[in-house]
Amino acid sequence: MIRAGLDVGSGSCKMVVARMNADGTAVEAELHAEYVECLVAHDYKSRDDGTLSMEIVAKLLGILAGFRAKANSIGGDGVQMKGVATQIFRIAKNGQDVLQRIAHESNIHISVIPQSQEGELGFLTGAALAPETARTDLVVWDSGGASFQLSATAGSGKEPLVFQGALGSSIVTADMVNLVQGRQFRDNPSPNPVSRDQAQRLAQHLQPLVGAPPEWLTRQLQNEGVVVVGIGEQTSVFYIGQLATGKAAYTSAEVRAAMDSLYGLSDEQLARFPQPTMVLPKLVLLHTVMEVLGMRTVLCRLSTGICQGVLLHSQFWQP
Repeated sequence: MIRAGLDVGSGSCKMVVARMNADGTAVEAELHAEYVECLVAHDYKSRDDGTLSMEIVAKLLGILAGFRAKANSIGGDGVQMKGVATQIFRIAKNGQDVLQRIAHESNIHISVIPQSQEGELGFLTGAALAPETARTDLVVWDSGGASFQLSATAGSGKEPLVFQGALGSSIVTADMVNLVQGRQFRDNPSPNPVSRDQAQRLAQHLQPLVGAPPEWLTRQLQNEGVVVVGIGEQTSVFYIGQLATGKAAYTSAEVRAAMDSLYGLSDEQLARFPQPTMVLPKLVLLHTVMEVLGMRTVLCRLSTGICQGVLLHSQFWQP
């Protein structure tokens, strides 16, 4: 059978089309994967009424219509398509209305899922990307445009536990502009050039918002054999960390050293990175969470959002 799993996130829309085994419990072959930038959280943070604009809704509809056409071209008109929507659709006043319109116009059912389930899907995705690591040794970190989740079985081998926060790339970029630089994000979407002092002030603002880690997470991160896998596409904080440090696995000290070389640079000077306007805020978020949680190393693994988890989670494919 062929399925298309979608992740409609706060910063991009993602889709994986895959051939599944007979009972739908494993991916036999990934037939197509893509992501398209759609800065829904940027749009939300640029408005004062708590809604998503008609312009961003139109962009979403266009992207998902394209996804539907591509999936149909691979699996036929009857291909199963299911997806999840994350943080911004949980908090935007018109989030549910937007998803109902998508269902009506594109015939794609997108479910708004709680952040705890987002973490579970992230764990399924990370486990599929790191088969060499025992699940009991694994921590999966998923960080998007408006939220982050760290998930682990905490040595039990059972369903993952999830630590979550309401910080993401668009949120911290808006905070850099609005709170640290004293400008209006809707008029100034780029904080560049960012100074060392501004980065430090953003980090100080973020530290209490990350929150104290639960005991199970602290214990897991202190285990000698733990592997922390950061998942996401080429715009994720983890891949930006990889580009900045030159390493797929890096420490918080290496992230801090990489930031030192990027202060004072313009959008044009940061153009080697995806989404240059968010490079420093992303690295500040990455470094701050690592420091607050006492994380030794993060390993970046590229993924198409949490689409793998959507494909593998039986809840979304019940008849």
